Order: sequence, then structure tokens, then C-alpha cells
Amino acid sequence: MSLYPYVVPGVINTDPVTLIPNSLFVNSNVLTSDVSVTVFKNNNQIKTDRLQVSSLPITNYYLPTSLYYNFDQITYNYPVYQNVSYIDVNSDFDLHKKVSKYFFSELYNRYLPEDYPKILDYVRLTEKNVELVKSINEAKNIKTKEDDFAEKIKYLADYIYTKKDVYKLLYNYVEKKNVKWWDLKYYSEDIEQVLIDDLEVVIKDAILE
Repeated sequence: MSLYPYVVPGVINTDPVTLIPNSLFVNSNVLTSDVSVTVFKNNNQIKTDRLQVSSLPITNYYLPTSLYYNFDQITYNYPVYQNVSYIDVNSDFDLHKKVSKYFFSELYNRYLPEDYPKILDYVRLTEKNVELVKSINEAKNIKTKEDDFAEKIKYLADYIYTKKDVYKLLYNYVEKKNVKWWDLKYYSEDIEQVLIDDLEVVIKDAILE
């Protein structure tokens, strides 16, 4: 009895599955690393079995003799594949929120108080409230004390440059620079400067309104 090979797509394309002609009818469905076979005789289902690729010889895959003994006919149908959809992690809004939250925190907890405290001079404290100065020239006469940092920073974060503004800036940065959201931390130095520049523009625009 002669043997002839059939390549099984989706298993190991370089290794054939060897079938026995004139023995049985096989309907195969390959999902991952194994082959599910259903044996028929005269169009009636006789037996179902699963061939584990890992348990078969590496060079050739043979059907067990118990499946083809005394059967009449063999036909091999190529596997049916399931459509697999992949999530574009870079488009994941949860990732965007986490990254935006990180840079929002960096802006107000580190960049602004440690590197650019002069921007806080655009905010003034009165007996009744916290507000922006009335003019750019007024800010030149203010020197913010460290004890006032927290109150001024909270005002900017809540009313002037919010999480939405940080997200918008990062979104535009990703589009313009053609980088991935999950890689933005590697661009921290550049993003720090971009955030500070944008924050100062927004503050000045608000003062000049």
C-alpha cells in the first residue's frame, strides 16, 4: 500500500502529514498545535480522535492504525481557520489615561515646582481666593514662596491646565512624532519642555483675554 504526503497548513508547513489511500475519509480542523479528525465510512461518522502534534514524529505525521484499519476511502480536507482579531494596544484608551495621568503628575509634582517655579508667579493669592494676575507685567513683581507652591499648583491643575489639556498635548505629540503611547516615558525630557511651554502659553492667553 503506497503512501503520499499532504502538507497541513497551520501545523508545521515544512512537515507533511502522510495519509493512507483507500482507507478512510478524514475531515480535519486544525486550530493550534493539534489536529482534530473525524472518521467516516460510507458517509457515516464512525470515530472522532485528536492527533497531538507534540506526540507525533517530528519529520512525518501519521494517522494511527486504529483509525484506518479496513476502511474504504480516504479524502483529506484542508483545515478551517478561525478569524483572529488583535487589539491595537496603542489605541487603548486605558493606556492613554494612564500615560496622561503619569505626565500630569510629573508636571505638577516635579517639573513645575522643581524646574520651573517661576511660572507660579502668574498666579496670585488674595485674602479671598487664588487667581491669575491681571497682566504679564504684574507677574514680574511676584516671587512665589515655597509655602505657596501647593495652593498655586492646585489652582492651575484644577482650573487652568487640566488632565484633559495634558491628554490633548500628548495625543498631538504622538501623532506629530509618530511614536507609541507606551514609549512616551522614553521622551520625558522632551515632553517636559513641551508641557511647560504649552502651560505657559495657556496661562498667558488666559491673562490676556
